[in-house]
Amino acid sequence: MATVRIDIRDKLRAYLKKIYENIDNIEIDTSITLLGNIRGLWRLKFDIMNLQDEVSTLHGLLERVLELIGELSRINPDFQTLVKDIENFKKNLNERLIQLRDYYKQSYEPILRQYSKPDILMNLINQNEIKSLRKIINILCELTLDINSICSKIFFKINKTKPEIKTILNLISDRSRRETLEESFSSLTEKLEDLKNYIKRLYISIDEKSSPINQALDKLMSLSSHVSLEILYILWDLLLEINTKFGLWSWRLIDVITGLERITGASVTKMVVFRDELLEEHKLRLDEFLYQYPPFEPIARRNRQFRNIDVYGSTIWFIDSENVSVEDSRLRGRLFVKPNVFGEINNIELIDLTRLRTPIIMEIKLYKNRPLWIKYGSSKLIEHIRKIPKGLPKSKAEELIQSAYEKELFDKLKGMQAKAQSDRLRRAYRALDMAYVWFCRLGFGMSTDPWDFALCPFQLSKCPIGRKFSSSRCPLWSWRRQVFPKVLAVKRQQYYGKLEISDNFLLPFIKEIHAKNVSVEINYCTFFWRMPADIGHGMPVFIRLRRPIVLNLPQTNLIGFLMPYEVLKALIIELLDPDVPKRSCEFLFSDGSKYSLSLNYIILSKYFLWSESRKGYRLYPLLEKDIDDLKKNYKKLVKNVHEVLKKGTYNDIIDNVVDFAIEVLAHSFAHLLYSYLKERLDLEDRDLLYIIDINKRENYVMVAVAENSPFGTINILEHVKNKFGSIANMLIQFFRYSYNYLANIHKNIVGTYIYNKAQARNRFCKMEKDLSQVLYEIESIYKSLLSADFFIDISLFSLNLLLSGKYQKILDELNISKTRAFREFDTIISLMGPQLCMDGCSSCLMLERTCNKSFVQNLLVSRNLIEWFLSILLGHQYILGRAGRIGYVLFAKLPSKEFVAITPFVDEKGIKLLNTLSNKNVKVSLITRPQTIDTVKDKLQSVTVYELKIKSHYKKYVIDNSIIINTSSNLTLDSKSIESFKIDIFNENEKHIIKQIMENSRRVK
Repeated sequence: MATVRIDIRDKLRAYLKKIYENIDNIEIDTSITLLGNIRGLWRLKFDIMNLQDEVSTLHGLLERVLELIGELSRINPDFQTLVKDIENFKKNLNERLIQLRDYYKQSYEPILRQYSKPDILMNLINQNEIKSLRKIINILCELTLDINSICSKIFFKINKTKPEIKTILNLISDRSRRETLEESFSSLTEKLEDLKNYIKRLYISIDEKSSPINQALDKLMSLSSHVSLEILYILWDLLLEINTKFGLWSWRLIDVITGLERITGASVTKMVVFRDELLEEHKLRLDEFLYQYPPFEPIARRNRQFRNIDVYGSTIWFIDSENVSVEDSRLRGRLFVKPNVFGEINNIELIDLTRLRTPIIMEIKLYKNRPLWIKYGSSKLIEHIRKIPKGLPKSKAEELIQSAYEKELFDKLKGMQAKAQSDRLRRAYRALDMAYVWFCRLGFGMSTDPWDFALCPFQLSKCPIGRKFSSSRCPLWSWRRQVFPKVLAVKRQQYYGKLEISDNFLLPFIKEIHAKNVSVEINYCTFFWRMPADIGHGMPVFIRLRRPIVLNLPQTNLIGFLMPYEVLKALIIELLDPDVPKRSCEFLFSDGSKYSLSLNYIILSKYFLWSESRKGYRLYPLLEKDIDDLKKNYKKLVKNVHEVLKKGTYNDIIDNVVDFAIEVLAHSFAHLLYSYLKERLDLEDRDLLYIIDINKRENYVMVAVAENSPFGTINILEHVKNKFGSIANMLIQFFRYSYNYLANIHKNIVGTYIYNKAQARNRFCKMEKDLSQVLYEIESIYKSLLSADFFIDISLFSLNLLLSGKYQKILDELNISKTRAFREFDTIISLMGPQLCMDGCSSCLMLERTCNKSFVQNLLVSRNLIEWFLSILLGHQYILGRAGRIGYVLFAKLPSKEFVAITPFVDEKGIKLLNTLSNKNVKVSLITRPQTIDTVKDKLQSVTVYELKIKSHYKKYVIDNSIIINTSSNLTLDSKSIESFKIDIFNENEKHIIKQIMENSRRVK
């Protein structure tokens, strides 16, 4: 292999010497070495991320084991010192991680994002940049040594005192507590051993990689005069040409040339091999496997048993997680799949629940260690299968089991008119289907055992609420069976590579982007599902992986658009200002009433729920609070926001609300663009993924869709050009289609939905006089929220009624049977209205499969917000806002090449703006009346000034010869008055008007 590398290097030398006669080998070798070592620096990113994940895992384990060490310290005082050491280490660890994060964001990340630009390599000559890069390496090395030290200390102490630990554990009388501590101790010991080995490998890796990087940087410093930027560009273009002609990834070629990698047959994509109950092997792409057969979700397919009987949902697999344990601790070692240090899972053997002696009882720790229990498997089902005589035909055997099941089911569920409903119930209540669950309405548990209709399996043994109903069936245990909730991944996606950005605005605020040969990395850090619920979605359950699963797409294609962050921020601030007129959103109820809510209150309501629930991860504890308390705290937030906006001095609250609104806007756009391209290009869900990048420092918000293929085999760029003619045409059609689609689908859904619900409501109220009182009471509560400008969707509202105990209080006050009222809860909520799609639903914005944050997408997408923004973008609506706020941002942040201002009046702040733009090499022209020229002429620097010969009240601003702003605002940026701004593309009609104005003007400076 070494010979191959030398041959390629010699050919590159010969090629470059043909172009530059005087070039020497040192310059070529330095350039190639530098490219290779920067690639090595890019690779170091994966080690940083792995280290951070391992550190987070250790942090959680240390928290859990402190309780155990506290017990030990009562017998052995030496452990008190260890507690202090751990506390000090945790504090130091947090400080180091913050330091590492800051350096990473300031110096490392910007270089990674542009590593394909030769300019960035030359910029490294700057001494400060080199120091920052070295600082990151030093922090990593020091951090690994610190972690290694404390791990060794804990490990040594615990190993030394193992006999004492066992003695103490045996003295604990509470069996549950003893088993919990034993599990924590076992988990800690195992993790420390793995972590020590990993840290040792990581330190060696960092040391090996940092050494050549430092050497390359030192060599560059000493040989900077020998390295030409032009040579680097030629070398880069040559590599791209090789890539295009021969399909060899150019960065891999650099790796080979510089010795970082050998030429091997690297696989195109990661495949997962899994074996079913018959030990037959199957292969699927990693992302496809994690979607089709995610961990913790029963696989809804036939599994033929020893009596020739088909059972659905009896196979499953689990992944090693921080907050999951099983009742039988002996099963843990063989139940859970563990990703390796590279985040790979390869061979998976599916678990057959029908071949286990007893069902699996799994406990998941949620917030504040609140438990959730899941039962997988059914002893009664296995018992019935074993009773089937050998040789009995399959259909007859399955019918016998189903008949026995239905008899027990209908005897328990009296009043369901079993005979009439039998055919319908057979589909959802099949005895041989464990892909369905009975569930707790409060989200405490669920069971795949078909026979658990009679009683919650956790009611008496585990659940404190269930024990209150020891003499009867818990009314919170569902009366209906639902499909096991879909398990989805929470993913972290990031791209690396060079973006091609259009020079001109495609639409106001919009610039086209595309990229070839970019690298995308996907980290699967968490899996989640929403517990079943009577209406909408239930509590989100998060499974935190001990080690993330990593999927790399080394060379793919990307397409999308950029929006300026500062402009979006200014728009959102105007939207939040209570004194600025804004869009009103209308909600209809099935009783014919109508309520309106301003868009700003919808955004503030969503922000309140999102922030108070810690970005959605603690939504259930929030919804356990009384609705009046939530409303009271929400009003405090609104009052605070309004007071700050009136003062004009913004604080963290305003920044947080603005950032949230921008994330909602970007997330909504990403969903729409993903769905649009998938449909128009006739692609599957799995073929695409979306990327959002909000970068305040660089002043952009990126929304893009990338190919979910490792080497760009779909070629989305060519598909778009063939379908639409160009990327620009595609984006324009996308924005227009999205605006019309959202507006029309909402009108169609609302009209039909409310009409049908009104009819059903009338029938219900006539038949159910007592339950109709419950309906009126709940409806009154919800309307009071809207009257208080507090928006909460129906799904979250229904959860709050149950979790806070409000629903039970209503039933007590009205003296209505709880059993019956709970059974009809979903009917009552659905008949109330308003429409389920209040601010986005699965018909318009929400995605099931590809949303990176599905657990909170009802808060992170907004149909009303994106409709408002699209109406501005497409010129259907004016922007209303304060001249000195939104006007200043539009004029100061959008121009990059040219700015033409036609206005009768200019104040001091306007003069300063024009001078600032001209100092940034923007060509600035001012066309104004003679009186204003006398005031500003001598104060303007490098600004071309024209005097109007005629009276004119035009207020027009042309930006980069591509955008025009027609407004009621002069260039008086000290003004606090509310003005209108209409932003359009600079079309032929506007060009004609500007030409006429110029013909009636004369240049005076």
